[in-house]
Amino acid sequence: MRPRTYSLLYLLNSLLCGCITIALIMFLHLQVWGLILGYLVGNFCTLVCGLLLTRKTYAMQFSWQRAREMLVFSLPLVPSGLGVFIALSIDRVVIKDLLGFYEVGLYAFAIRFSAVISILISGVQLSLTPLVYQHYQESETPGQIAQIFQGFWTLSLGVILGLFLFIEPLMHILVEAKYWEAVTLIPLLATATLVSNLYIFAPGLGLFKKTGQIALLNLLSAVLNLCLNYVLIPLLNIHGAAWATLMVAVLTSLTYFILSQRYYPIPFAGKYLILSTLSVSGFCLLFRGISVFLGTWGLWSLRIFGFIFFAILAYLGLSRLRRGSEIHS
Repeated sequence: MRPRTYSLLYLLNSLLCGCITIALIMFLHLQVWGLILGYLVGNFCTLVCGLLLTRKTYAMQFSWQRAREMLVFSLPLVPSGLGVFIALSIDRVVIKDLLGFYEVGLYAFAIRFSAVISILISGVQLSLTPLVYQHYQESETPGQIAQIFQGFWTLSLGVILGLFLFIEPLMHILVEAKYWEAVTLIPLLATATLVSNLYIFAPGLGLFKKTGQIALLNLLSAVLNLCLNYVLIPLLNIHGAAWATLMVAVLTSLTYFILSQRYYPIPFAGKYLILSTLSVSGFCLLFRGISVFLGTWGLWSLRIFGFIFFAILAYLGLSRLRRGSEIHS
């Protein structure tokens, strides 16, 4: 495992793809072809660098035993990927079926903005996953994962709260009025994106090669998402799709954590995680519910109070995390 090299290659790939694409579009005016060629050239250069850095890892040999192990592990991930694809796209199909193309456009706009939240977890995912696979047999690793998760989730709750409190004034500045109708979808979809990627902190199914269970879970999630969309969209309009996505993300992640704990127990700070999550969720729902009755001063007062409330909550959580680190040391 070489997590630092992997992270550097990922950064190189992002820089190459971005710079080459911008150069082809701005200076050669290739437009769409510039985007396609930029990604092709950037990925090819990264592939060459990766092969050069790992040239001592590969050899012209074939092992049927290794091939069998890899196929047994990876074949269930094919239907799993199908389930993830369906779960991610079925909401727009149902919106088009029940509402129309205009609502699909609004929903797609909200999804694009909410996808920015993936930046928060991508760095953690790139650095944590290789380290977990390298050190999972060491006795202190579960405790370290629990501590990282507590710090990460505390930060995530702050981001979620910030989205609920400030997304409307921010989007009113950044986007045209015709998109304002979709602004309230962004916090829900961003939270769903964040929650659906928390599986990296529950590595038990992957470590013990339970990819069949992963596939079954993702396929069931896709079916549940489809059913909830048809139930909630007629009741809540376009917001029904966002709530369906969030509910499925929460249920899937909880199930993933429960299954993972059976194979690789991690001592999560359950009481703090539950209380902090319920507190922030309750405040977000309260803000959403009463904001329509408040004037400008009332809204900003509530926003300021919300961040003071979160600062206290984060201080308590991080203080507990610091004490745990000192005891562990």
